[in-house]
Amino acid sequence: MSDILGELRRQLSEDAVLDPVTLRQRARNYWDSTALQARALVRPTSTEELSRVMSRLLRTRTNRGGARRANRSL
Repeated sequence: MSDILGELRRQLSEDAVLDPVTLRQRARNYWDSTALQARALVRPTSTEELSRVMSRLLRTRTNRGGARRANRSL
């Protein structure tokens, strides 16, 4: 996972990829102030960056939080 995060940081920017330590300082959402728990959070700033992120995650079959797929074989 850290290899993917390092690659994404190089492709995007250092502050576009948040690590677990940083995420624990954030609330889960507006209504729930529990600390956010995740391996990473990627925040692309353009459709081009989003395309690069999704392409990289699909190559490694990395879980995309919140993604709903009809075809589970992806």
